[in-house]
Amino acid sequence: MAQQSIALKTSEIAAQPLRGLDAKLARATEEADKFSRQRLPASDSEVAGELGILTKKQAVRLTRAQYFHDPVLAGSAGELTEVRIDATLSGDYRALVQFINSIERDNLFFVIHTETLTGQQSGTVNLRMGMTTYERRAAAQGLTTSESKTAREADAASGGPGQ
Repeated sequence: MAQQSIALKTSEIAAQPLRGLDAKLARATEEADKFSRQRLPASDSEVAGELGILTKKQAVRLTRAQYFHDPVLAGSAGELTEVRIDATLSGDYRALVQFINSIERDNLFFVIHTETLTGQQSGTVNLRMGMTTYERRAAAQGLTTSESKTAREADAASGGPGQ
């Protein structure tokens, strides 16, 4: 009888983390969908546009950008495309540092992998950056590209992600 009581207690303790799992899973799915809508672009033009805005704002020059695409979770409801960006920029050192900071804090999701700085005689610095973002399928999210951008802008105004 004592062994059965111990086995029952052990089973109850083991089952404790699983209680409410369905609600936790639903909440996690909601949060992942919100992140996707607000932080992931639906097209290359959103990425290029955002890079253009940030370079102009920080007074640096984007001299080259190459995009490489790789499907992630293809054929699933959470289908994404990994977009690796190899970019070359030039400008004053301080402006380039501010650009890096603005990329890290931007509402559009970027992961910076590599940074290589090289100087020139004139005081201009060149920066080669490797970064990644992920494109979601706008149709799968039920949003157009402009609605996606509007969702991110509203989030930025409320002090949400990236702030």
